[in-house]
Amino acid sequence: MRISTSVINQIIEDACAVNPPPTDKGRQLKIYFVTQVKIKPPTFVLFVNNPEIMHFSYQRYLENKLRESFGFEGTPIQMIIRAKNEEEEYSRNIKESFGMNFLSGIGGFLLGYLFGSIPCGLWLVQAFHGIDIRKYGSGNIGTTNVFRTVGPKTAAAVLIGDMLKGIAALMIMSRFMAADPAIVAITALGALLGHNYSLFLGFKGGKGVATGLGLFLYMLPWGAAAGFGVWAVIVLITRYVSLGSIIAAAVAAATGWYLNYPAPYAVFGTLACLFVIIRHKENIGRLMNGTESKIKAGHLDDKK
Repeated sequence: MRISTSVINQIIEDACAVNPPPTDKGRQLKIYFVTQVKIKPPTFVLFVNNPEIMHFSYQRYLENKLRESFGFEGTPIQMIIRAKNEEEEYSRNIKESFGMNFLSGIGGFLLGYLFGSIPCGLWLVQAFHGIDIRKYGSGNIGTTNVFRTVGPKTAAAVLIGDMLKGIAALMIMSRFMAADPAIVAITALGALLGHNYSLFLGFKGGKGVATGLGLFLYMLPWGAAAGFGVWAVIVLITRYVSLGSIIAAAVAAATGWYLNYPAPYAVFGTLACLFVIIRHKENIGRLMNGTESKIKAGHLDDKK
C-alpha cells in the first residue's frame, strides 16, 4: 500500500510528541522528513540531523506506530535512516528515477501497442484459407467470427495467437526493461489498444477479449481463471459469446481488486473490462432486442 507522504509525516510527528526522540551527549535527535520508497516490504526513509543518535529501540517504536496506523501488524517494515544533508541527493535520485520511469512507460506502451496490433485473425485465416475474414460474418477478426466462418481449428490458433502477443509484450518488458507493476500495466494497456485499434488495419481491430485474457493470465491469473470459468458456463447455457465475454470481463476485473493484486494491475483490469463492454455495445443492443446470434461452428464451404 502506497501511503501519502503528508500522512506519514503527521503520524511520525504525533509519535514524537508522545515519546520525544532520544538524546546523546546533549544532542537530541531531530526528524526532518519521512517518505515511503517501496511498497513490498513497506520501506521508509527518515531524514534526521544525525543518524548516530537514533537508538534501536526508538526506531522500533516508530516502526510500530506505522504498523498500528496502517494495518501493517505482522508485516516486516524497513526503516532507513539518512542524514539531512543527504536529502538533496535523494531528491535528485527520485527525479532521475521518475524520468526513467516516464521513458519506460512510453517505451512499454509502444511495445505493447506494436505487439497488440498484430492481426492474428486476419493473417492466420488468410494463410490457412486464403480469404479475408473481414468480408465474412460480422467482419470482425476475432476468435468468434473465425469460429463461425472457418471452424474451430483455425479459431483455436487465432485465440492462442491473440493471447500470446499480449503475454510476449509483458514478458519482454518485465525481463529486459522494467518490472515495475505500473510500467507493466501501461504495457498491457498498449497491447489491448493495439488489438482494438490495430496499426496494420487502419486503427480498426478486434474486441479485446482474447488479448485481454492473455494479459489477465500474466498479471491477474486468478482473475483470468474466474472470468474464463464464468464465460464457459454462460456460453454453454446461453450460446451467447458476447454475453459471456461481457460478464466474464467484469468478474475478472472485480477479482483483481478482491484478491488485492497490485493496484496498477487492478486498475488495468477495470479499464480492460470497460473496453470490452464498449467494444460490445452493438452486441448489447442485439441482446436486448433478441437478435444476437448464438455461437455455431462454421465451415468455409458454407460461405462459397
